[in-house]
Amino acid sequence: MNGRGLSLALACVALGAAWFAIATTGANTTLELHPPPPLFDFFDYYRPNSIEAFGRIARGELPLWTPFHGLGSPFLATLQTGVLYPPNLLHVWLPAQLSFAWLAALHVTIAAFFAGSFAAALGASALGTLVAAAGFGASMQIAGAVWTPPTVIDEVVTVVL
Repeated sequence: MNGRGLSLALACVALGAAWFAIATTGANTTLELHPPPPLFDFFDYYRPNSIEAFGRIARGELPLWTPFHGLGSPFLATLQTGVLYPPNLLHVWLPAQLSFAWLAALHVTIAAFFAGSFAAALGASALGTLVAAAGFGASMQIAGAVWTPPTVIDEVVTVVL
């Protein structure tokens, strides 16, 4: 890896670490009791569904169906729980909030790295590469999606592909 690639990688890891610090504030009890409106879906939908789905997997069950949505609905292959997305297996081994924080940091890091790599491939300078990485990694496209797990997964997979 050349100097530009190393500085890009380090900048992306630093950005991911910053997001990890932000995402772990979700464990704050005040935020849990009174989440701001943009985080309602995370605390009331995404996190409980992940706890349920990956709790079943940890017990050796396959979460095919959930009786908790409407009159019941498929549960395994929905994007909302992301059971079939390999990085989400962190939910089996870590507490929900911590696994979401690690996943947010991972996805922000990957998105920033590939945005910077794309800028470098287009001929951007070293500074331009870092600005592209930081700009996309900290953009509302990614920042707004961090608390909506299926959206951040979709954004990152789109950038990588």
